[in-house]
Amino acid sequence: MWLRGICSRSNIQTVLYAYSDKKRMVQLDDQPIHSRASMIQHFPCIPFVSEDIEMVVGSPEHKRKFLNQSLIIEDVQIRTQLSQFLKILKQRNMALKQGATQELDALTHQFIHIGCEIQEKRKRFFENHAAIISNLSHQVSDGEFTIRLEYRPSWKSTEYEEIDISMKSNRERERITKITHSGPHRDSYRLYLNEVPISLGGSMGQQRIAALLLRMMQAQIYIQAHGMEVVYLFDDVLLELDEEKKRNFIARLPKYTQAFFTFLPSESLSYYNDTDSIVYTIEGGRGAKNTENR
Repeated sequence: MWLRGICSRSNIQTVLYAYSDKKRMVQLDDQPIHSRASMIQHFPCIPFVSEDIEMVVGSPEHKRKFLNQSLIIEDVQIRTQLSQFLKILKQRNMALKQGATQELDALTHQFIHIGCEIQEKRKRFFENHAAIISNLSHQVSDGEFTIRLEYRPSWKSTEYEEIDISMKSNRERERITKITHSGPHRDSYRLYLNEVPISLGGSMGQQRIAALLLRMMQAQIYIQAHGMEVVYLFDDVLLELDEEKKRNFIARLPKYTQAFFTFLPSESLSYYNDTDSIVYTIEGGRGAKNTENR
């Protein structure tokens, strides 16, 4: 299977996507793309899906995944640093299992060093961008509520010496459990709705709005960092918003080149239709262009 298209971004003319023998391939002007960094650079796409609720009320693992995605969107080079960190973490856990004290000391030094750099970048990320969520939530809700985003690092200090002392004090516990108990791999964040944790005091609709705003934040960060507009994919995620919030949300989407929406048949399209909109109706697995506005 293959799909060829024309791209109006930068100096790229044609894009080829092919899938065969369980392998995927992307070519730009007949040149293969091998790295995710290049994909992010040329095809900034922000998906909005129902599973995004996990970014709001899910496990710390889900939240770290979103956080890492956001860091990479702003600076794709950090992906290499995150991969190096996970490699060192894996080696350190192996040293704990094997009781290799000398190797453990060397790995702990590397672990703290790169971990401090990652934590500092995450801290700056929240300092620079957390206000986006607060401002958007206030606007989308017409002042009904404000959502605040707070970084919750595993290490309470960013100083190497203090972290080293803390990790040494936990060494015996780590020897017993054979895993690393602190570090950026244990970081998380919390969302507050009018200063109450949204997982406790927020309705399902408010939690859905928070998930939408997190994706909007990613889009705004990409545009600010790279000066390029994004593509949006909305997979039936606006159903739980009332008419006013839906209108406010659409009106405040950061700039984009294209937006793709999927809807249930009963959904009104009046919020999304404009002179450039193209609507397709899917029936029996076949699509047909719809010329009526609803």
